[in-house]
Amino acid sequence: MPLPYLRALFRWAQVPAVSHLGLIALMTLLSASQLTWVANGSPHNMEELGSLYMREDLLPDDTPVVIIGDVHGCIKELNQLIEIITNQLGDNVHYIFAGDMVAKGPGSAEVVAKAIELNASCVRGNHDQRVLTSRYFQDRNLPIDPTLPSGLGIKETHWEIAQAFSPEAIHYLQQCPLVLKLPAQYQGLVVHAGVNPTKSLANQTPVELMTMRNMLGDQAVPIMKEGRPWFDVWEEAVANNKIAVDFEGLERIYYGHAASRRIQDLPSSLGLDSACVTGGQLTAVILPGNQLVSVDCDVYEIKIQK
Repeated sequence: MPLPYLRALFRWAQVPAVSHLGLIALMTLLSASQLTWVANGSPHNMEELGSLYMREDLLPDDTPVVIIGDVHGCIKELNQLIEIITNQLGDNVHYIFAGDMVAKGPGSAEVVAKAIELNASCVRGNHDQRVLTSRYFQDRNLPIDPTLPSGLGIKETHWEIAQAFSPEAIHYLQQCPLVLKLPAQYQGLVVHAGVNPTKSLANQTPVELMTMRNMLGDQAVPIMKEGRPWFDVWEEAVANNKIAVDFEGLERIYYGHAASRRIQDLPSSLGLDSACVTGGQLTAVILPGNQLVSVDCDVYEIKIQK
C-alpha cells in the first residue's frame, strides 16, 4: 500500500490550524519513525498524525465543555440531548464528539452537519475512519482494500455514507484528530477507543487508538475475549503511578467505542458509549463537574458487524 494513500487516510489538517475548532494552538506531530499503520503485513510510517491541544485563551475558564459519546447517526437523539444541555447551560458551550459520529443509525450526514453548526471539536472513531477510507477509494476509482485492519474494514453502509457526504462533511471528519488534549483547567484527554497507559502517544498506532478494547499483556487488542479491559489497566497504572510521561497530570480520559460495556464511570476514566443506536441512551458529560446527561434512544435496525 503506497505511503501517499496512507497519509491521505489520516490527514485532517496542516498548519494553519483547523477551521472547525478555532481553538487549536499547536499540532504536535508524532514521530514518523514510531507511529505506524500496519497493512499488507508491513509497517508504513505516518508523517501527518498528531495530538491537538485546545487553546486555553480561546476557551475561557467559565466556558463549559460537553463531551458526547458515540452518536452513530442518531440525529433525533442528538438534537434532544443538545436541547437539554442548552436549556441548562445556554449557548456558550463547547461540544466535543468522542468519535463514531456516523454509521449504523439513519442520520449520519445530519449529525456531521450539526457538529459543524455547533463549531464542535471531535476525535476520530473507527467508523468515521471507515467512511473516510471509502471516500478515498471512491475519489480515485480504486477497489476496496481487503487487508484493512480489524475494526477498520469497509462495509456497504460506510461506502454509501461516503458517496452521499458533501465535501464539507468529509473535510470535517478529516480534521478529527486521534487524540484531543483539553485545556489545563480540565486536565483531560479525549480519545475514541482508549490508550495504552505504559506507552507514550508517539508509540501508539492509529489502529490502537481507534479500535482497542482490552489489554493483553502490554499490547492493545480490539476484542473483549482476550486480556483485560484497557480502562482497568489504566486505573491500576494511575493508582500505582506507572503511566507514561504523556499522561502525567491528567485527571481523566474520556472515550467511547465500547457500547456493550455502557457507561464506565471510574475515577480516572469515563466511557461514554451507552449504545444509543441499539436502543440504549445517548450520553454526554459536562465539564467542569463531570455531570452526566442522557436521553433514551430508539432502536435502529441499520447494523454493521464489527
